[in-house]
Amino acid sequence: MTITFVATLALNVNLALAQSCPSLSMDKCRATSEAGGKLLRQLTSGKDPHLVWLSPCGMSANKSDSRLDPLCQQIANCPASGAFGGFLSAVTGECRSKQFDGYFGLDGMTFGILDFTQDNFPDIVQAFRKRSQERFDQIFGKLGIPMKKGCVDAHWLCDANRQGNLTCDPKFYAVMREAVHDPIFKQAQIDIALKKYTQRLKKWASLGLKTEYGNVAMITVDNNLRDGPQCRPAAWKAACTGKSGGEAALVDCMLRKYMKGACRGNGKTEAAWNRGNAIMKRYEGRKDILMRPVSTEAIYACATK
Repeated sequence: MTITFVATLALNVNLALAQSCPSLSMDKCRATSEAGGKLLRQLTSGKDPHLVWLSPCGMSANKSDSRLDPLCQQIANCPASGAFGGFLSAVTGECRSKQFDGYFGLDGMTFGILDFTQDNFPDIVQAFRKRSQERFDQIFGKLGIPMKKGCVDAHWLCDANRQGNLTCDPKFYAVMREAVHDPIFKQAQIDIALKKYTQRLKKWASLGLKTEYGNVAMITVDNNLRDGPQCRPAAWKAACTGKSGGEAALVDCMLRKYMKGACRGNGKTEAAWNRGNAIMKRYEGRKDILMRPVSTEAIYACATK
């Protein structure tokens, strides 16, 4: 399926569109009635039940289905997207566990291709506004969202999330449903996904990994990486160094430690194994491909084919 982007997706796009706006942490912006909020704490069903935060309205409390996202697949399967395509594929379960148009009530509000939450919302809205002030006004102008210096007011947003308004308020819900289906808003999501990808590459550069497989593995497990002595990539590398088979064998070993340590998110084994296996599957038969520079222009070109 071909996604046709509007003309604002020019090939001179760069990460200046993804400049940072102030935001407040999720820990401050989730609260039940006991703490002055309206969010719910509920136990999930399935093999690994765990407590999650949910909006108080049933209409938007559930994650979208496991349908294939065509734009994600288009970028992930494009050779020019390089390691970014590998990251996007691995972190989204081959473009089926997350979608550009996803929008549901986990953590008060979760949306988009990386399961963004309220703390990412100001950056994405700013990137959207910079791409098209006209589309921003047409969609979000209906709400009169408080803005400060071109950014969504972080304190207003935090309180709205605590109250469940970012999915349960009918007007906000309708606007967000329109936004996540908008081609330019999807471009803004790519802007912020690229920003996160670049930040994580720099974060783990000290490990000295040279292959796409190694770098994609680290920046993907960094997503919701659990704290603890068994969940530290530098410790994995130290324990795995010296194995025959070069960097591929080293990264295999590091990922196995990630999986055995249940190092993803809530500490449940299945989640870590699913993510580790997704990374291994992505690079099966080509774990020795070296990292190469990938331009933002090339990645955006992948999305326009």
